[in-house]
Amino acid sequence: MAEQNIIDLPKKITEQKNNDLIIFTTYTFDPIFFDAYILKKLKENNPKAAIIVLMDSKLKSKLEEKKDFTAQSGSTYALIGISENLFHPKIFMFGSKSKKKEQIFLGSHNLTNSGLAVNLELCFSSNDNVLFENCIDYVHSLLKKNLSPNHQLFKKIEPFIVNSKTKDQRLLTNENEPILDKCLRDVSKQLKSIDEIIIFSPFFSDNLKPLLEKIMAINPTEVKLCIQKNNHDLNPASVVSFNRLSLNEITGADTKQHRRSLHSKFIVFRGTDKDLILIGSPNFTRPALLETNSGGGNFESAILWEQNSDDFIDFLKIKPISENEVKTSQREFDRSVGSQTKTDTTIVFAFIDEFDKLQIDYKSKTQKSVKLELYDEDQVTVSTIDFTLEKGIHSTYIPSVSSKINEICFTENDKRVSNLTRVCNLEKALNIRSVFNLKDTGAIDGWFGDNEDGTKPDLYDLAVILSHVDTAISDDPDDSTNSTDRGNTSVSGEIRPSGIRKTKSNKRTCLSK
Repeated sequence: MAEQNIIDLPKKITEQKNNDLIIFTTYTFDPIFFDAYILKKLKENNPKAAIIVLMDSKLKSKLEEKKDFTAQSGSTYALIGISENLFHPKIFMFGSKSKKKEQIFLGSHNLTNSGLAVNLELCFSSNDNVLFENCIDYVHSLLKKNLSPNHQLFKKIEPFIVNSKTKDQRLLTNENEPILDKCLRDVSKQLKSIDEIIIFSPFFSDNLKPLLEKIMAINPTEVKLCIQKNNHDLNPASVVSFNRLSLNEITGADTKQHRRSLHSKFIVFRGTDKDLILIGSPNFTRPALLETNSGGGNFESAILWEQNSDDFIDFLKIKPISENEVKTSQREFDRSVGSQTKTDTTIVFAFIDEFDKLQIDYKSKTQKSVKLELYDEDQVTVSTIDFTLEKGIHSTYIPSVSSKINEICFTENDKRVSNLTRVCNLEKALNIRSVFNLKDTGAIDGWFGDNEDGTKPDLYDLAVILSHVDTAISDDPDDSTNSTDRGNTSVSGEIRPSGIRKTKSNKRTCLSK
């Protein structure tokens, strides 16, 4: 793999400066790693930025239950759980209205220690304004479905929205149409003939027939399914009936330092005259590629980009393997990670506005009388308020709340009937320039201090250290069960910083390493 296609993604993120708005969408979220390393530098370099993190609501509830937080988690930035189906897009956005600039990192990486510093990930990096507008529109539509229309977060986002009927749609999502349908339609328009389709994914549906039938319908000469040994759940029995399909193993993700788990999800379409690559969050599963959000599918994001794939293929080192070799190298994934005890009421976001009023946005399936419990940072009850839940999505204001409030939830007969949610104070957070608040401050100083030779610690070493305090949530067990542009690309994995090739448009597709 050529060095120019390697990107140090944590460094690129933390080097972004003077932005007004920073948005992360992620499936899993590692608040300890984020607060300790990413957040501190973001606030130093972007003192006026509103920081918003969107994640899967079920996993957010698990974090809240386990108390895998620092004092800053969801308090000095907005942490919002997106409910209903599995929330899986990975888009990092940085925007400045005053500087008239934007930056996007779109790929397979979650906002976690493993997603940014350990796994082998694929990242699409771009400063294209149309793609940025696509991403802002997407986030705006997600929040409209989860927050009340008058929520103050919209004031942070709406200045970046451009109402243009002629705007290109470069971002692929499955809001209204399956991603694979959109992708294959564009591929058929751009490629006269398809010599080869190469599929990379750590997760597969148990029944691949519907997916492969669509792939075969555009008449490729050959299709290659690629897995990493002991890091896949591919059922080879589901593909044996396809004559033009071969099974392959990836061997290039191993290094002398450590073995990198392939978390990248991408499909290469190799034509006679050019290659197209589908890059993003979708695994090769039915909920990711063949279903819409309204139809029960995951929330996903991707982009189809023209780029020579030789570097990626050579780097990953693909070799043919037998059906039996695939079967013996299967890995059991924990499918319960995304599960949760369902409640009738979800607090989507709790927010203290500029008038010191507590705004609560919630979803409820029932109407009933409950208690609103308000807690301080030590989990001591500050106050209890009688409250009537209304059915649907609602927003309510609680005036004159104590400045000590840290978390809230709804209770009935002394039992929780909603998730426990952090209270965010964005206006106060904007005045905080530097943040670092883990429990063992002495250890932290040591981790981030100089090495014995006077150099700064390597990010991979930092990742190893932080893995000891990492959350217990695995990084991306996609729901692979069967349910009834503009830029350049980079690889993300082992953290050994190296150079990045710049194109005229300043867009790149690279492995982040």
